[in-house]
Amino acid sequence: MAALAPTQGREEGAGADPGMMSRVALAAAMAWGIVLAMPSGATGAQVGPMVRAPASSSIGTRIIVSGAGWAPGQLVNMTLCGNGALDGAIDCGVTDVGEAGVTAAGTFFTTYLLAAAPPYPCPCILRTTTSTLDQVVNTPIAIAGLPTARPRPRVVIVSRSVAISDIQVDGHGPWPSWFGAAPHRTLRFEVTNTGQVSLPQVVITVRWGRGASPSGFVPVSALTDLPIGSSQTVRVSIPFSSLSLGTYTVAFRADPLGATVAGAAVHTTVIPWGLILLAAGALARVAWWAGRRAREEAGRAIVAGPEAGWYLDPIDPGRLRLWDGGTWSDEVRPAEGPVPDAGWYEDPSSPGDLRLWDGAAWTDQTSAAGGVLVDR
Repeated sequence: MAALAPTQGREEGAGADPGMMSRVALAAAMAWGIVLAMPSGATGAQVGPMVRAPASSSIGTRIIVSGAGWAPGQLVNMTLCGNGALDGAIDCGVTDVGEAGVTAAGTFFTTYLLAAAPPYPCPCILRTTTSTLDQVVNTPIAIAGLPTARPRPRVVIVSRSVAISDIQVDGHGPWPSWFGAAPHRTLRFEVTNTGQVSLPQVVITVRWGRGASPSGFVPVSALTDLPIGSSQTVRVSIPFSSLSLGTYTVAFRADPLGATVAGAAVHTTVIPWGLILLAAGALARVAWWAGRRAREEAGRAIVAGPEAGWYLDPIDPGRLRLWDGGTWSDEVRPAEGPVPDAGWYEDPSSPGDLRLWDGAAWTDQTSAAGGVLVDR
């Protein structure tokens, strides 16, 4: 049996000796607890834990509480609750709480608590629970002087949440976008109501741009009437501009208003391959033209050589070709006189050098030394 701790406040009842009345009540409760703790064969079948307390009390008065059928060795807590204790501990006081230990050998206890106003109006309940809340007994009790009100509905805490899934970015055209026109990209994802209540509205926010924090805002209509467990697909066109190039971030989120916001981000790459190939082709064409022009200029460069006149044609030694002083012209004529004998002559393709004439044609042998200029 739990020991009783001293407490302050006036006791129940009225008479010549309040202390005597308290002791009598406590003795009666203890005796009743002993009776409850007797074997079921002596008192009848006993079902679950039971609590005995006075039917009424007042603020500041000791309330003697006894019980039986509780799990041995448990710590039992008692407190006064308003609102009929519909919301459990939410309706109960936290400052004045009675405690008692259930004996290990038996299943009964006796203790008291000081009556204090609960946080909500009556109907009042003496709520007795084990510390693990696996045994709970609510006992009605009237507390004089406290207001009474109609019990409010039970507070039901429900979850409001959404989830985002099936995220994709579709679109690779149209074909003009290959040459720098604005590309078409569509963000698509599903929003699912994963909470415990239907959602009248889910606000969708979409931003796009470069980097981890895109700043481009895309207006999107909110989702409406999303029942529990249902999903809706969101499709958003991303407004890319002409000549877009590189990797872009598309960040989005779904806000069920008053609950946890779900969000995600994806990346999409835009490359105008046609424009790039055209630019590469144009650069290659310019490089080829510049190289050809350089080669032509080098071939037409004026180098020191013989004076303008008619010389043996380097292509056909049987005729003469006009040398204009800087390069061979297109004018030719039959050679006059016999063909020169074999020997070293001035190289017609490299004035100042010598090339071997074999008597019929120029050979590949050349010399940088001085030579004989054939007079034509």
